[in-house]
Amino acid sequence: MTLQKTLSYFALSLIVLWAGCKGNEPQTPPGGYTLNVRLESAVGSINPVIQSTGYPRYVALQVFQTLSYFDPESIEAKPLLVKSIPNAVKVTEGNFKDNLAYTFELRDAAKWDNGTPVTAADVEFTLKLILHPLLNTRVWRGYMDKVAGFETDPANPKKFTIYMREYYILGLESITQFPIYPEYNYDPGKLLRNVPLADFLNAAKADQLAQTDKSLIDFATAFNQPATGSDKTRISGSGPYTVSFIDPAQGVILARKKDWWGDKEAAQCPGLVAYPDTIHYKLAAAEDAALNLLQSGNLDIAGNIAPVKFQELQKDAAFSAKYNFQTFWSPTFNRVLINHRDPILADKRVRQAIVQSVNYDEILKDIQHGMAIRTVGPVNPNNPVYAKNITPYNFNPDNAKALLADAGWKDSDNDGTADKLVNGKKTDLVLKMLNTTGTPISDQISAALQNSLAKSGIKLELVAADLPTITKETTTGNYQLAATATAWHPGTIDFHQVYHSSNILPGDNRTGLANTELDQLIDKIRITESIDARKPMYVRVQEILHEEVPEVFLYAPVTRMISSKKVDVKMTALRPGYLENTIQQKK
Repeated sequence: MTLQKTLSYFALSLIVLWAGCKGNEPQTPPGGYTLNVRLESAVGSINPVIQSTGYPRYVALQVFQTLSYFDPESIEAKPLLVKSIPNAVKVTEGNFKDNLAYTFELRDAAKWDNGTPVTAADVEFTLKLILHPLLNTRVWRGYMDKVAGFETDPANPKKFTIYMREYYILGLESITQFPIYPEYNYDPGKLLRNVPLADFLNAAKADQLAQTDKSLIDFATAFNQPATGSDKTRISGSGPYTVSFIDPAQGVILARKKDWWGDKEAAQCPGLVAYPDTIHYKLAAAEDAALNLLQSGNLDIAGNIAPVKFQELQKDAAFSAKYNFQTFWSPTFNRVLINHRDPILADKRVRQAIVQSVNYDEILKDIQHGMAIRTVGPVNPNNPVYAKNITPYNFNPDNAKALLADAGWKDSDNDGTADKLVNGKKTDLVLKMLNTTGTPISDQISAALQNSLAKSGIKLELVAADLPTITKETTTGNYQLAATATAWHPGTIDFHQVYHSSNILPGDNRTGLANTELDQLIDKIRITESIDARKPMYVRVQEILHEEVPEVFLYAPVTRMISSKKVDVKMTALRPGYLENTIQQKK
């Protein structure tokens, strides 16, 4: 998301931003080094198995830890909570014969806030969280469908083995990238110990137990309470920071733990460094609010400033004397989701008309000012499996009108909007698009889409919504079009969550795309070890997506970062472009 307003409104913005917050103002702990970071959208809950994307996840990464992390430079997986990352071993005998075994050992020093060690029991507990049918964890659950079992070493509570039924391209990543929860804090009554993990791994059995087992029901009732993620006293992980303040209207403050266990291991594991004593995430959704905070010296990092304002500030001698300006190709791309379950949009011809009614050149040149590139699909153009053979759709209102006419939509009354008889009644082609407002880029792009679609006879009505609302509505399928952004995965790509028909509601296939050939290709990609063998399948997937049009792939923006010269920020391809814990204060 990007934002833009003039600096002349700074004083007014400050009054508006903080008015009405008396009595609940965030208090940054005195002393030490405080890193001030812009939040572009609200964080009202820190519960990463439930909220797995966006700013809640970025904040959660400083509180919760995973077994491995992605190195910010090489983008390779490195051990974090575990001593090493194992290779898979084929099991030759026993209950898990012919399965693949991954054996881990947690770091000896790793401990929770109450001083007890992080153990295999906590990892097993977190797997149960993810697989619990009464918790909204389906996005994570989809990555665990190859997990066959879990065993703790009887001689070492920090050593455990996870078994997988067969090879899966994201097998190792899927079992090392979920946040580990402390069982003592989130299940003090040990309710989930009453149900073996094997029952959770059996989806049918788990669904049955969810209706009858009191332990599962009682646990879900407690865990699903909003306070689990919004009450700072109930949020706890093994990471270097605790939550000292959280308010969706203002932001989040994280305080560094005293005598944190990772300090002694950071020299051997760079993923454990934690330089700031306090991280203050300040909500500044509107660009004028962010610019105000920058101008007053109350922000150290601000991303996604609108291109025109970014370039303008670079030329401001007084401003550039205090701030660095960095740009790099973004790990994100912007898109418009198209709901295939909608009666109008279920017709592929209408979807193809929409994608040819977008003036891409206007967006790239006049709105992004050259700080973005086209993409043909959900694969990074630098990825070797990117489909270079596909020609991107271009702005072609004549083709769009012909497609609409073929689908029965013609402008019969010459009012500029296509129409057709639906149940005997003349109906105009009107589509509603969920979009964020109040930011220069989103406002300009929405207006550009509205104008360009009108040239094809499509009337686009804009429905203002914040990001949490857009996420909720698209997840439940209650929309026609939705303007969003998402990230390219830094590693191997698995399309299953987003495009496989088995993940249509309540999964993350928000467009409702269902294509038999696509499902078969996705399933085969997941279990094919050879990269060379996977490549043509990846290309074919992109060809099907290009044909079926589940989304309008708009552009991949250049990430624009403004950072204070008082801190040393190393940019990374990992979203959002920096790792807060690694940012040092300059001496």
